[in-house]
Amino acid sequence: MPEFTGPRLVFPLEEVLAAAEYTAAVHEPDHGRTTAQPGLWWIKYTGSSSGTYLKSNAPIARDTTVVYAHGYGPGTDTHSLLGAGRTWRETIPLHQPLPQPRFEGSSFLTVLREAAARGEGLLVLQLAGDHTEYRLTTVP
Repeated sequence: MPEFTGPRLVFPLEEVLAAAEYTAAVHEPDHGRTTAQPGLWWIKYTGSSSGTYLKSNAPIARDTTVVYAHGYGPGTDTHSLLGAGRTWRETIPLHQPLPQPRFEGSSFLTVLREAAARGEGLLVLQLAGDHTEYRLTTVP
C-alpha cells in the first residue's frame, strides 16, 4: 500500500457532483469510444499553465463539467505539485466501487451524493508520495 504523503488537491464538491451527475445522464463519451464507462477525467498538466482539473468524459454542454483544483486553475503551473513531464489523464469511473475500505464498496457517484447530502463541501484527492495513486475523501 502506498503512503499518501504527496500533495492534496481540493475541489468544490458541489461542482464535482454537478459534473458527475451530468456525466451519468449522458450515454456517449466525448472521445467517441462506445465502450468507455461514465467517469470524470482527472487532467494533470505539467510544464504548462493549464492547471489540474476534473472533467466529464461526456460531451461538454455546460461549464460545470470542468472543475479546477483550488489554487491550480488556468494560468497556474503544476510542475512543483505533480513533477516535470507528467501530462496525463486518469479516469475516475462513476459506477465502480472505490477501493478504499472507508467507502465500503460504494461508487464514486454514490460517495459524492452522500457527501453532498451530509452538507460536506470539498472533495480531496490525496496523492501518494510518488504521485502514482490517490485516495479520495470528502470534508465539510
